[in-house]
Amino acid sequence: PSSSDKNPTSNAEEVPDFEFNIWTKPDCAGTEFQNNNSTWFYFGVKGGAPFSVVKLTLMNLNKQTKMYSQGMAPVYRVVPGRPHWDRIREKPTYIVSNICTDCTSCFAGLMGQSRYRQDTTFIHFVFEAKLKLPSSVPPHSTSSCLLCLQIEDNVFKLSFKYRTLENVRATTYFAFTYPFSYVDSQNLLKNLESRFKRSDDGAHANPDEIYFLRECLCYSLEGRRVDLLTISSHHNITHDRETRLRNLFPDIQTLRPFRFHGKKVVFVSARVHPGETPSSFVLNGLLHFLLNREDPIASLLRKAYVFKLVPMLNPDGVSRGHYRTDTRGVNLNRLYLSPSFLLHPSVYAARALIRYYHLGWEEDEEEEEIADPKPLASCLQEGPESSCSSKESLVLPSKVSNIENKVSFLSLAENSPERLLGTQPDGPTNLLPGLQDKMRSASTPEGPHCADSIFTTIRDTLLLKVMNVDRSSE
Repeated sequence: PSSSDKNPTSNAEEVPDFEFNIWTKPDCAGTEFQNNNSTWFYFGVKGGAPFSVVKLTLMNLNKQTKMYSQGMAPVYRVVPGRPHWDRIREKPTYIVSNICTDCTSCFAGLMGQSRYRQDTTFIHFVFEAKLKLPSSVPPHSTSSCLLCLQIEDNVFKLSFKYRTLENVRATTYFAFTYPFSYVDSQNLLKNLESRFKRSDDGAHANPDEIYFLRECLCYSLEGRRVDLLTISSHHNITHDRETRLRNLFPDIQTLRPFRFHGKKVVFVSARVHPGETPSSFVLNGLLHFLLNREDPIASLLRKAYVFKLVPMLNPDGVSRGHYRTDTRGVNLNRLYLSPSFLLHPSVYAARALIRYYHLGWEEDEEEEEIADPKPLASCLQEGPESSCSSKESLVLPSKVSNIENKVSFLSLAENSPERLLGTQPDGPTNLLPGLQDKMRSASTPEGPHCADSIFTTIRDTLLLKVMNVDRSSE
């Protein structure tokens, strides 16, 4: 459909009994940058005898055993008839395949079927022992056998069934998870820009009114917009505008946003990995919340902070149907320390913005080379276990700074929004991470499974900080 990104499905094969084997294209397929990332899929099925049960098998996905063992399932929709995405009803099945046909025979002949699963033992045995193969094994060299293992190492076959439609002209679409395309993002931002087109006013009569500005931060390698949104209230607004940073903000017709005196900056970005679409829904939920005039918590946060949001850091990868990389097969999430504007413009821009909002000025090129930035993400947990799997251990305020990072944990038993507002009864509660005083925060929500937890953590953590600041000033 026109609102979707490029279909990464490369081939389909019909097998007996209403079964179809489907192969997806890996990231950067057919180019010198082709890589092994092949988790994302999005394709449509049309026609066939009505009400027939059809089995579809994705033949070459990356291993996603943990997700599918915990309830992950593809999504589907029907056009026309059922335009909204939903999970397939029947639980999918999967097979992990580590060994190709020749290697299977080789392994069975040398080691016996009972030890079929011990891939590392098999590799060691074939490579070191160099024994003669039984006559039942197809002829192949040790090197080709090992190459086969290397190629097949990440093969994951996912199968699911569906029933064909009564309307043979309708198309059933299937996807890895709920899609949110570059076109979808641009349409959303255009609507918001139209809705708040007069909010960029430095002399607004009502300081509680929403301040909203959309800018083109930069363009991707293939010429797509990388947007920056600024959201706040008109409290503490000045008549000075932010600096037009080097290499960034190419649309000179759009003025930079006004500066805000004494307000901290919260920086949020999404979709550095194009296949992690839940991050877009986290960011969209945050947008909907922050732009709600009727929500008193949103009003309080707008009064205290300036929010800077980059909805899509990798628009080329999203548009091409990639799972993890950009047009050149690069994982942009690994390049924040020293990105190139020519090769990695969006990450270069995000890094430049974070440093600008932290320092209060734009560094020259020599300062950037000398600087020793800290990582953009960290997870800490008090107690014997250390994990990033729960919101209790998610530390949002990652810093790009050459000063020591220290994160304090706030107890909800004493500092929850309900307790501070006088609406929560006494009782045991968990811990949520707090924002460190006098430091700005940066977050990149990826959130493949915990969109609600991440959004709630962002909202509650910021609110706790505001409440503590207000209470300490009394």
